[in-house]
Amino acid sequence: MKTTALLVLALGLACQKESPVVDATPVGSASSEMPVDHLAKGELLEGSEKALTILLPRDLHVDNAFVQVVYASGTASPENVANYFRARVGDGSVTSGASATLFENVRAPASPNVYLRIRVQPGPDGVGSSVEIRDVTPPPSLNLPDEEARWRSAGLKPNGTLADPKHMQ
Repeated sequence: MKTTALLVLALGLACQKESPVVDATPVGSASSEMPVDHLAKGELLEGSEKALTILLPRDLHVDNAFVQVVYASGTASPENVANYFRARVGDGSVTSGASATLFENVRAPASPNVYLRIRVQPGPDGVGSSVEIRDVTPPPSLNLPDEEARWRSAGLKPNGTLADPKHMQ
């Protein structure tokens, strides 16, 4: 009986929760810490204008928009605009040159099936920046049953000669 009581007492002591430890490290002064809602140096905010499948930064506006290309410009520096796009596109390649930054075959997460080519360069007279965003998505391939059908769709015979020599165009 004594061993049972001792066992229960030992288990009870082992199951007691420890009081939480309070960290007494001093908090930095308010002037030395930047609030979380501030932008980093050169960081641009998303705007409301959309160019093909990607939102433009607030400092850019659309100059011309066509089916497969959008031209935009604004007061933000080309470096900041390039960094804005760099953070919002994936895949493809980025080439930074002396006169422009070129994003080749990049995709926005919102439209992963659309491939874009983005060119960021200084604006006219070196003020601000100018952007060209072009849809370079390859057209879907024809789903043809065999190689002969693929040759015929190109206007050729399987041996490579013209299917109809009268229509050479």
